[in-house]
Amino acid sequence: MYRRCAAALLLALCCLPAARTEEKAEAPEGFTALFNGKDLSGWKVFAGKEEAWGVDKGLLYVKGGGGGWLMTEKEYGDFEMRLEFRLPKMGNSGVAVRAPLEGNPAYQGMEIQLLDDEGWKDQKLQPWQFCGSVYGVVPPSKQVVKPAGEWNKMQIVAKGKNIVITLNGTEIVNDDLGTHKDKGIIYLQGGGGWLMTEKEYSNFELRLDFKVPKGGNSGVALRSPLKGDPAYVGMEIQILDDPSYKGLQKWQATGSIYGVVASSKVPTKPVGEWNSYRIVCNGRKVTIELNGEKIVDADLDDHVEKHAKAHPGITRKAGHLGLQEHGGRVEFRNLYVKELP
Repeated sequence: MYRRCAAALLLALCCLPAARTEEKAEAPEGFTALFNGKDLSGWKVFAGKEEAWGVDKGLLYVKGGGGGWLMTEKEYGDFEMRLEFRLPKMGNSGVAVRAPLEGNPAYQGMEIQLLDDEGWKDQKLQPWQFCGSVYGVVPPSKQVVKPAGEWNKMQIVAKGKNIVITLNGTEIVNDDLGTHKDKGIIYLQGGGGWLMTEKEYSNFELRLDFKVPKGGNSGVALRSPLKGDPAYVGMEIQILDDPSYKGLQKWQATGSIYGVVASSKVPTKPVGEWNSYRIVCNGRKVTIELNGEKIVDADLDDHVEKHAKAHPGITRKAGHLGLQEHGGRVEFRNLYVKELP
């Protein structure tokens, strides 16, 4: 069924300074008002602080960070939505569409980006980060958001797999979402094994994003030969859905150098969300950061006496990089390597 909604959707207004209804008390003909201009009836705060949200003179607003997402209690499938928004300098927000009440709506659903493009112009944004984009998927055809402090009008039409976004009277997205399935990611699924680089690397910085399913088990191979198990003849940096595995050894947790060095903490995101690794191998030093937190800072020489017999790979100076599948569909994106002198 195609429905019309005014003001918002299974949708979130993440860190949105203000959405308004004060100019029109009545919803347009055929539409249903989702914000009554008085309180948060019909909405629930998700992954944030309820006290961050408020209503003032017909405006829906959030005070700074920590608000998380404000979600409709009702779900919507095919719909037309209209809303107005105003951003401060460097404002960053979004409208979540067709999102469940778990995980990050930007990934588990879709996020229509709301951004002060001008304020972020020096930040080297990707095209799919600009205002009006389907975040991470479809960039807007043009940038037509108004300057910070001015009101913008957005129309979002979602029907089946097609989505059309109009901002300030200009159509900026008209896309078949079905054409984007699996685009931009590498995934490994079923049967196990490793996907290895043809080139060998010695000293390097490696960056990548990964996403595991429930019960997922994977890894990143470092300095490995193409014969034998990279977890032993090279090094494996563990990737795991840790909560699904009971009785793990510390060196089996996500971020550990498997069987050799345990991660100091496990700041992984929930199943189905993207995580980011930064791995630096420089001589005998290995540093691992997970989602911006340093979890391993090791000198491999400190572990040779105890572990080199079972894990001779820690003595290697160079080898291939690799990705492992050991349970379920594991996805990778944004893989970059920089060789160090």
